[in-house]
Amino acid sequence: MLDWSKIDTWQKFQRLCNALFELEMHSTDLKPSDPNIGDDGGKDGFIKKGGDYLGKTGTFLIQSKYHKEGTQPNDAFGQAKAELNKKEFSNYKKNKADWLFLCINVTLNTKIDYRDELEKFARENDVNMVVCDKEWLAMRIERQPFLRYYYFSNPSIPLFLPPAIY
Repeated sequence: MLDWSKIDTWQKFQRLCNALFELEMHSTDLKPSDPNIGDDGGKDGFIKKGGDYLGKTGTFLIQSKYHKEGTQPNDAFGQAKAELNKKEFSNYKKNKADWLFLCINVTLNTKIDYRDELEKFARENDVNMVVCDKEWLAMRIERQPFLRYYYFSNPSIPLFLPPAIY
């Protein structure tokens, strides 16, 4: 189990999402945005000419939406939908992306599947989007020993310490 309380700022969450996609996509082309610069034009992470990932190819835009621990799924859904409509969809089109990966640190797959609702909303606005909620992210992070160690202090192998950190 991952201790999500360790991801306690939006900057850490943005860096975690970028690191996960860089590892999963085996990309050397990931251009992460510095979380300290403020408005990044909707490009928390940007991969031009991304290879095949989950059956998707093209240009990938990664956008992270951090919420404080304990945020209810319906609140995270409402806020994400408002921000998508207000600025993220226009950033997607301006950047000529093929896919938008929206990362949210709240589990959205509840009795009402808010992930599906957000993806449907995106399709209605001519946007190809994959919603990566807390559960989606956790399944992938748990397979990445370095991310488990570095972001969650949870090494896969006891006493594992990556050479770059040592």
